[in-house]
Amino acid sequence: MKTTILVAIYLLVFADQNIHFIFTRVSYMVTGLSLIGLVYFFHIQGSIRNRLGLFVFLNIWFIIGTLTRSESATAAFLQIAVFGLFYIQNIKRFLVIFLFPSLFLLSLLAAIAFDIKTTKEFYKQIEPDIEAQYTDRENTVPLSAMKSYPDSVMWQTAKDIMWADPKIITPSYLRSLIMHEKILYTDARQWRRVYRSVSDIAARFWYLCMLALLMGIGILIRNRFTSMPSFLFWLAFASSFWFLSAVQTYTDKVNDRSFSPLISLFIFCHIVILLPDLTGNISRRIYPILAGIVLLFCVHLYHQKAEANQLQSDLKDYQKNLATITKVATNKILVVNSSSCDYLFSSNKPFHPFDFSHFKKIYITDGYNIPFLPYYRRYLEKECRCDMYEFPSFWNYLRTKQDEVVVVSTIQRMSILREYLKVIHRYDLPVSEISNAKLLKLEKSDYRGTLNNILIYSLHK
Repeated sequence: MKTTILVAIYLLVFADQNIHFIFTRVSYMVTGLSLIGLVYFFHIQGSIRNRLGLFVFLNIWFIIGTLTRSESATAAFLQIAVFGLFYIQNIKRFLVIFLFPSLFLLSLLAAIAFDIKTTKEFYKQIEPDIEAQYTDRENTVPLSAMKSYPDSVMWQTAKDIMWADPKIITPSYLRSLIMHEKILYTDARQWRRVYRSVSDIAARFWYLCMLALLMGIGILIRNRFTSMPSFLFWLAFASSFWFLSAVQTYTDKVNDRSFSPLISLFIFCHIVILLPDLTGNISRRIYPILAGIVLLFCVHLYHQKAEANQLQSDLKDYQKNLATITKVATNKILVVNSSSCDYLFSSNKPFHPFDFSHFKKIYITDGYNIPFLPYYRRYLEKECRCDMYEFPSFWNYLRTKQDEVVVVSTIQRMSILREYLKVIHRYDLPVSEISNAKLLKLEKSDYRGTLNNILIYSLHK
């Protein structure tokens, strides 16, 4: 009975993660649930020996989730570690359970940090720190600090994450535009950004925030803390999600992909603590709390249904736009960049194979760091028989194809690219809008560009 209830609640809590089935959310779920399982099943002395197979299984799942995405695994680990301290309330037992996950995670993070510090690969040097400084932290020097027009053009190109010219837009140049803190976590401007970001997303997911609050009150009523350490463990757990969200936002960002799965894990931890009350005698004092929790779960499901409908509508719009692009670019070379990749990849039905057979070739020429991933760089260089680091060598190759090339890009990104080529490389990129190919306007936008101003261009002499 208890297991059935837990499975049903799991499906309710993690409905959002199953709608948006992407690797970030999968990492949160797999690492978080494996750690919750370790705490729940092995908090009693001697339980590991009796269930060794399950213990190994959960640790393997933690490895899988961590390798899926280390940043998500780190956030989930920190959240469940605070939960584990409160649930176990025994430091020695806590260390035994979390020994392997902590050693594995620390080893992986140390290896990644060492690789970033010692690598010569462009894409490793710019991600994740430099990319986060530009996109999420908005931590670059102002345009007014530039001394000349070419400097301003390079600044604008770097600011828009157009990093396809790594011999000029080098990692050292990108770092030179970042405003550095004297002491970490002391920048008042960044804390104001944290407040705005967390407030905005908490308002969007207010029903999940209220769920966590009500469950925290329920635990407070149920436990009647008689010792100060036990109360402090609860206080640390109750505030841990907001503390971690603030630190995560300051360091990087907060969005649906990080906030929703982390608060879902936080709520699930509350449910594990309250689970004995769900199958035993429930105190009447908790009746109002449980009624509020059930009501908020209904609100949660309503929002999930509305979001699922919106995703279906978005998919139809993406497919209509892809049909427009296909009509123009059939049997031609299709060129996309960071601002227009979504038209290809978001137009696909989940778990269905991609069908781009209408196009002669598809190239991502300016996908922030995609052209410099080793396997894709080899592919592009084989196609153009050129060096991708010699910008604009690939555009020279495309110009040999002339009218066979169709380019999809935002107006802003195309304008910046053309100006950068003209000012820095003395290179004229001859593109013109295909006026009879109009795309539907979409609401989605991010740092890669607003999807509402994307045009289809032809490349010619």
